[in-house]
Amino acid sequence: MRVLMFSWGNIHNVSGYGNRVLTEVEFLKAAQVDISLMAFDMEKRVKTSERLSQIKLMKIPTYIYTYKKNLLNIMTIFLKSIKELKRIVQKEDIKIVHAQSFFSGFISALALRKLNVKLVLDLHGVAEEFLYKNNLKSKILFPLVYQIQKFAIKESDLVICVSKPMMEYVKEISEKKVSLVPCCVDVNKFKYNVEERTRARKKLGVEDKFVVIYSGSLTPWSQPNEIIEFYKNIKKEKSNAVLLIVTPQQDNFQKILNQHGIDSFNSLVISALPSEVNEFLQASDLGILFREENTLNKVAFPTKFAEYLASGLPIALSPNIGHTNEIIRESKVGITISGEKSFSEILNFINDIENNRKIYAELCNKEALKLDWGSNVETIKYSYLDV
Repeated sequence: MRVLMFSWGNIHNVSGYGNRVLTEVEFLKAAQVDISLMAFDMEKRVKTSERLSQIKLMKIPTYIYTYKKNLLNIMTIFLKSIKELKRIVQKEDIKIVHAQSFFSGFISALALRKLNVKLVLDLHGVAEEFLYKNNLKSKILFPLVYQIQKFAIKESDLVICVSKPMMEYVKEISEKKVSLVPCCVDVNKFKYNVEERTRARKKLGVEDKFVVIYSGSLTPWSQPNEIIEFYKNIKKEKSNAVLLIVTPQQDNFQKILNQHGIDSFNSLVISALPSEVNEFLQASDLGILFREENTLNKVAFPTKFAEYLASGLPIALSPNIGHTNEIIRESKVGITISGEKSFSEILNFINDIENNRKIYAELCNKEALKLDWGSNVETIKYSYLDV
């Protein structure tokens, strides 16, 4: 059974999308799945990474991001993608196309018509993300984007969803087969080790501090102002609390901290390579995962959730982020920050972490094993047999 994973998006994006695509291919390959990856030719812009050199990569012979974003060029790339995907599928005797995102699924569905090939749609996010551009053009185009997503779902033989609410979202569109595979973590890369934690805290100069961390990009939905206000409330009650921000947008986050009056004695803003993030997570005591309450976040399952847990880090998170709150409630590895929760309850939780740090790390690690790619990739593998 030959599988072709198709990606319209940028697989060189080190966060989110690109990492999930490459990680899935790597773990499926390790699970003895005969899989190849098809993506745009990016050699002119990006040097082939070591990860990509280990993968059988088939290239769409154009680089989408070099094109001016006018309708003619977009349609040219779109039609070229359909033609090239169909050619590769027939030439390589592909039995299953695994499309990453609904737009990849849309192209795949058109390319596979009249071919005896199954389509698996990997739905990381939903069309509502398009509205976050918050401009008139996006609002006008959103109905079209939603119909593209709807078509991709209806034409698929199986839809892989990252959360339980996303499964419900898909079922409202079509009664397709669905499978649950959250945004997972490689527990060999993200882990908790007492000695490593001690070294990391000493390196940062926070040995006697309670470290509150946000790790991630500065996006419209990550609520940086709410993160800072939450930290300020903690700081009022815990004088040893410091805020650690690990982000690629170092300067922009520093400006926001300055606007809130948070000085360098109470905060650290660091830019880190993906391989370095675990070190900072291990050095911390409480991870923050805040999101706006809307459809996009309701169906999401942030990769950061799994990375926090694998690093032994309890979590303070917003309500209604996929089914993460359900996990928190059942496993006691975090606290949901809502209007119903008094700050005294939050402070009691924080004090409990500080007094029982090792116990919380063990609880988090136990829960992270359920979100390990090594075990969850088996769900994908056996889903292939079921389509």
